[in-house]
Amino acid sequence: MPYRQWVLSVPRRVRWHLREKPEMIGGLLRLFLRAVETTLRQRSPGAPADARFGAAAFVHRFGSYLNSLVHFHVLVTECVFSGDEAGGAEFHPATELDATDIAAVQAKIRHRGLRWLHRHGLERLVRYCGVLAPNAKLRRAVTASAGPAGATLQILEEAREKMGLPEVYDTDSRPLPAGNDQPRSAAGRLAARCWELLLARIYQCLPLLCPRCGEPMRIIAFILDPPVIERILTHIGEPATPPAVLPARAPPQAELGFEPADRPAAQTPWPEIDQTGGQDGWD
Repeated sequence: MPYRQWVLSVPRRVRWHLREKPEMIGGLLRLFLRAVETTLRQRSPGAPADARFGAAAFVHRFGSYLNSLVHFHVLVTECVFSGDEAGGAEFHPATELDATDIAAVQAKIRHRGLRWLHRHGLERLVRYCGVLAPNAKLRRAVTASAGPAGATLQILEEAREKMGLPEVYDTDSRPLPAGNDQPRSAAGRLAARCWELLLARIYQCLPLLCPRCGEPMRIIAFILDPPVIERILTHIGEPATPPAVLPARAPPQAELGFEPADRPAAQTPWPEIDQTGGQDGWD
């Protein structure tokens, strides 16, 4: 029977949560598989409502550069199965599955996945337009009494206290609009422009806390003298000179044994000629 590989990647803001909270991986994968199965069932003529597909899922935890990137590879049957009267399985092949159906699965997992993640502690991912746009004249008046949800504000307030941040910045001394006597919280004001709280809000980390003692870190001095910088780096065992930039090299397939040694020069996959191969329409 035919199979198709489905791959699900997630936005950057979600990847950190999947890496740090493994329990979210299973929930998001189940939503993805359910969306694929529903589409296959709808595209399989004669399939009953309880027909099921077959799938083998693999959680891939790194990208092509060995960077941390949680995503999903799923091998799925291009059909669904249902039970027959004899106790066996009946095969219902999916027909005319095209890009429109794949786009429908994408839309389903985007909507259901973000809704599920929001229920488990993530904020919705939206864009702000109109009076809510960053440079809108009425934005401050409209959002003066608004802010993140209470749970998020509590997390930000705790993060601000742990990192030793001030309650307000001097740049946030503008008065509230007339008739509005409800001041926003310190965390709500800081979160809009403070990079430390933005990291705490998005990635749930505290960048100003010392990883050893857990106390807030502070700037002691700015060192600009190259000899002093070199002595400090040498003392802590770090290189004091930048690494040498190696010259460009050819692809390493031949050196690694990926190419046969008796390949004629004319058939080499890396010709030293025009890569367009004389095709029309290339300048």
